[in-house]
Amino acid sequence: MASVARQATRLTGQTNIINVRKRILLLYDKILKELEKMPETASYRKHTEEIVKYKKSIVEQETNEATIEQKLGSGHISEIFLQAQNELNLSRTMLEYRPWEPLASPIPRNQWKWPPA
Repeated sequence: MASVARQATRLTGQTNIINVRKRILLLYDKILKELEKMPETASYRKHTEEIVKYKKSIVEQETNEATIEQKLGSGHISEIFLQAQNELNLSRTMLEYRPWEPLASPIPRNQWKWPPA
């Protein structure tokens, strides 16, 4: 049963992805390269790097898509692929906005008080 190819994802809007395991590994490598451009002290880098390395190790170890889905617990393999794409986009956005840098101007005094003064 492990060699059975999936014909459809049975998820609306999701199609089968050819070589999905290989493509997920490529996305994880790209994410890790983007994270290397961030300071080692950046919280986003530290936590995302840990998660991506863990997920990558599982995808590298397992060849069966169903086993990967079960071990990651993140849904269907096409959803795991989509999550990796989204994480890559987010890491590029984080690099653009650089949230680890100090603020350009001081925080307004009552910024978080409600109702506004």
